[in-house]
Amino acid sequence: QLAARVIVSQFPNGAWGRKADGPDSLVDTAYVVLFLSRGRHPVAMGKLRYEGAWANCPRDLANLVRYASQRLQRPLHWQVAGFDRDWPDWSESPILCLSGHLPPKLKDDDILKLRAFVNTGGLLFTHADAGADSFNKFAAELAVRLFPAYELADLPAEHPLYNLTARVDPRPPLRALSNGSRILMVHSPKDITSAWQARAEQARRPIFDLG
Repeated sequence: QLAARVIVSQFPNGAWGRKADGPDSLVDTAYVVLFLSRGRHPVAMGKLRYEGAWANCPRDLANLVRYASQRLQRPLHWQVAGFDRDWPDWSESPILCLSGHLPPKLKDDDILKLRAFVNTGGLLFTHADAGADSFNKFAAELAVRLFPAYELADLPAEHPLYNLTARVDPRPPLRALSNGSRILMVHSPKDITSAWQARAEQARRPIFDLG
C-alpha cells in the first residue's frame, strides 16, 4: 500500500520530494529508492499483537530474521500483525507467531481469522514465554478451537523440521498439528525466543523469568 502511494507521487523527471527540482529532491529521492528496494525483500515471519503481554521479547523476531538472512544470504523482513486488521493483511507473512506467558483473550472473530490464514497456506507458531504452563494450556485449547479434527502432538526427533535447512542441536521439544498433508500449527512448550532476543546463537541462554 505504501509502495503504491509512493509510486504515483513520482515526478516525470524521476524525482521525489516537494518539488521535482527542489533543494531536497535528491535526498528525498534517495530515501524513496532505498525504501522501495528494501520493500522487495520477503517477510519471513509476523508477530501477532493482542491486548496483553504479546512482546515479552520485543527483538526476538528481528534478531532471528537477521540471523536467518546471514545464513541464507538473502535479506528478509519481519512485521507486527494485529487482530484489528483483516486476515488477508497478514498473508504477506508465511508464518505468524503468537507468544506470551498469559493466555490471550481471543474472540470468536479472532479464531475465524487465524483459521482462514492457516487454511490459505499460512503456518501458526505459538510459543510459551518462559515455558509458562498457562500458555501451554491455552495453546492446546486453541488447537482444538481451530482444528478439532486434528491432534496437537509431539514432533518426533527425526522430523524434517529439525534438519530441513539446518540441523538443530539440541532439539527443542516442539508439538505440531497436521492435516496429513502439511503442518498447520507448531507450538513450543519451552522457551526458545529469549535466546533469539539475546542473540545467543551459541549459548541459548534464557534472559528473563516470568515466574
